[in-house]
Amino acid sequence: MPLNSSVFTLDLELDIQTVIFVRNIINYVITPILSVIGVVGNVINLVVLRQSGYKDTNVLLLESLSMADLILSLLNILLRTREFVQQFGAIIYIYSYGPFVIMAVVVNCHLGVIAVERVIAVCFPFHVSRIFIRSRVKLSIGFIYVFCIGTYSPLFFMFEPLWVNNQTAVVIVPSQIFLSNMEAIIVYLTTVAVNIYSITLPAIVIICSLFVGVKLLMRKLQLPMHCTQRRSKDLSAMKMILSVCLLVLFNNGSCLGMNYFFQAYALTEGPLYDLLKDLLTLIDQLNTSFNFFVYVAMSKKFLKTYRNFLSKCFQNKN
Repeated sequence: MPLNSSVFTLDLELDIQTVIFVRNIINYVITPILSVIGVVGNVINLVVLRQSGYKDTNVLLLESLSMADLILSLLNILLRTREFVQQFGAIIYIYSYGPFVIMAVVVNCHLGVIAVERVIAVCFPFHVSRIFIRSRVKLSIGFIYVFCIGTYSPLFFMFEPLWVNNQTAVVIVPSQIFLSNMEAIIVYLTTVAVNIYSITLPAIVIICSLFVGVKLLMRKLQLPMHCTQRRSKDLSAMKMILSVCLLVLFNNGSCLGMNYFFQAYALTEGPLYDLLKDLLTLIDQLNTSFNFFVYVAMSKKFLKTYRNFLSKCFQNKN
């Protein structure tokens, strides 16, 4: 139930200068650094994954995930430039924010498909290669993009640029389509679209990851003590699963909490609203940058490929 705006003002009164300072730290320092890490890490990731070959179809999924992370990081860098180019900041925001949100959902969809693939690989190891064939994996990747673009298409026509008379500046104004269907669009985005991103997809990842973790733990307990190599492999897999669960919980729990906060306090503008939106963007970028470490750096096979790749690079330089 939305609260009275006067109550909100009394309870959540913030020092404007403090908010501006925190937003500057987020927008000019932390988010750009994470975005650059995301770009560099995922470019290297794509090169290494291509060298690994496509014998395992999960490499296709990881490569597509890295590409989605790379695009999201580049879009975030583009969004940061609006802070420096004030004249055209509105245009950058209008045409970049929608794709940024869509790519964040695309990343989560990839995590969901990878989680399902891991469940099948653990429970039905002899059938996974027949279920996840190359054509089906490519089809599922294509479906992810079509589904996300279709689901979040209202973001593309919510706002439009308006040139200010006698000034070389552009401001953001609601589009006529949005104004004509405002209530329906807001209800759709704050119920259906947000719940897909913040509840449904994370639930798939967490449930599948926990199922795989329990299965690996049971197998580890049943293995003889002398099977140290298999135990070590299962332990690494469980560490990766735990990392994925914690990252997904943090990212989507924060998103869900902030969206509930927006609705509960009818918060649509103001310094606190801008600060929370910046935090959501930061969390999305944090998730994207750390996917590189979780899904690749924690795999011994990919670490070995990384070492070989980097050693060849240094040898060529020398």
